[in-house]
Amino acid sequence: MDQPKLSVFGYDEGCAACDELKALLSILRVPFTFTALERDGPARAALRDAGYATVPQVFTPCGTSLGGFSELARAGKAGIRLVQEMIGQEHLRRGC
Repeated sequence: MDQPKLSVFGYDEGCAACDELKALLSILRVPFTFTALERDGPARAALRDAGYATVPQVFTPCGTSLGGFSELARAGKAGIRLVQEMIGQEHLRRGC
Protein backbone atom coordinates (compact mmCIF):
# COMPACT_ATOMS: atom_id res chain seq x y z
CA MET A 1 0.00 0.00 0.00
CA ASP A 2 1.31 3.45 -0.91
CA GLN A 3 1.93 5.81 1.98
CA PRO A 4 -0.59 8.67 1.97
CA LYS A 5 0.90 11.97 0.82
CA LEU A 6 0.37 15.52 1.91
CA SER A 7 -0.83 17.95 -0.74
CA VAL A 8 1.12 21.20 -0.88
CA PHE A 9 -0.14 24.18 -2.89
CA GLY A 10 2.18 27.07 -3.64
CA TYR A 11 4.17 28.97 -6.24
CA ASP A 12 7.00 27.48 -8.30
CA GLU A 13 8.96 30.73 -8.34
CA GLY A 14 9.35 33.71 -6.04
CA CYS A 15 8.08 32.00 -2.89
CA ALA A 16 10.78 31.40 -0.31
CA ALA A 17 8.28 29.83 2.11
CA CYS A 18 7.19 27.36 -0.59
CA ASP A 19 10.80 26.38 -1.28
CA GLU A 20 11.57 26.06 2.44
CA LEU A 21 8.48 23.94 3.08
CA LYS A 22 9.32 21.55 0.25
CA ALA A 23 12.88 21.29 1.56
CA LEU A 24 11.68 20.66 5.13
CA LEU A 25 9.27 17.91 4.08
CA SER A 26 11.96 16.32 1.90
CA ILE A 27 14.56 16.39 4.68
CA LEU A 28 12.06 14.83 7.08
CA ARG A 29 11.08 12.28 4.42
CA VAL A 30 7.41 13.25 4.54
CA PRO A 31 5.82 12.23 1.24
CA PHE A 32 3.99 15.03 -0.54
CA THR A 33 2.77 16.21 -3.90
CA PHE A 34 3.30 19.82 -4.91
CA THR A 35 0.78 21.70 -7.02
CA ALA A 36 2.13 24.88 -8.56
CA LEU A 37 -0.39 27.71 -8.54
CA GLU A 38 -0.61 30.66 -10.88
CA ARG A 39 -0.63 33.85 -8.80
CA ASP A 40 -3.91 35.06 -10.31
CA GLY A 41 -5.22 31.68 -11.42
CA PRO A 42 -8.49 29.99 -10.49
CA ALA A 43 -6.95 27.49 -8.06
CA ARG A 44 -5.28 30.32 -6.12
CA ALA A 45 -8.55 32.24 -6.11
CA ALA A 46 -10.38 29.17 -4.77
CA LEU A 47 -7.88 28.84 -1.90
CA ARG A 48 -8.21 32.54 -1.13
CA ASP A 49 -12.02 32.31 -1.20
CA ALA A 50 -11.84 29.36 1.21
CA GLY A 51 -9.93 31.54 3.68
CA TYR A 52 -6.34 30.59 2.87
CA ALA A 53 -4.73 34.00 2.41
CA THR A 54 -1.13 32.82 2.08
CA VAL A 55 0.79 30.05 0.41
CA PRO A 56 2.09 27.47 0.77
CA GLN A 57 -0.88 25.58 2.17
CA VAL A 58 -0.68 21.95 3.26
CA PHE A 59 -3.52 19.44 3.38
CA THR A 60 -3.81 15.81 4.45
CA PRO A 61 -4.98 13.25 1.88
CA CYS A 62 -8.53 13.66 3.24
CA GLY A 63 -8.42 17.46 2.90
CA THR A 64 -7.70 18.55 6.48
CA SER A 65 -5.69 21.76 6.50
CA LEU A 66 -2.37 21.65 8.36
CA GLY A 67 -1.57 25.30 7.66
CA GLY A 68 1.52 26.53 5.90
CA PHE A 69 5.27 26.69 6.32
CA SER A 70 5.15 28.52 9.65
CA GLU A 71 2.88 25.93 11.25
CA LEU A 72 4.90 22.95 10.04
CA ALA A 73 8.24 24.57 10.85
CA ARG A 74 7.06 25.22 14.42
CA ALA A 75 5.96 21.62 14.72
CA GLY A 76 9.53 20.47 14.16
CA LYS A 77 10.52 16.86 13.78
CA ALA A 78 8.37 15.53 16.62
CA GLY A 79 5.37 17.36 15.25
CA ILE A 80 5.94 16.03 11.76
CA ARG A 81 5.96 12.48 13.12
CA LEU A 82 2.65 13.16 14.85
CA VAL A 83 1.27 14.58 11.61
CA GLN A 84 2.41 11.45 9.75
CA GLU A 85 0.62 9.28 12.31
CA MET A 86 -2.51 11.43 12.05
CA ILE A 87 -2.49 11.15 8.26
CA GLY A 88 -2.16 7.38 8.44
CA GLN A 89 -4.98 7.08 10.97
CA GLU A 90 -7.21 9.46 8.98
CA HIS A 91 -6.46 7.51 5.81
CA LEU A 92 -7.37 4.19 7.44
CA ARG A 93 -10.46 5.56 9.16
CA ARG A 94 -11.90 7.49 6.21
CA GLY A 95 -10.40 5.49 3.37
CA CYS A 96 -9.30 8.54 1.44
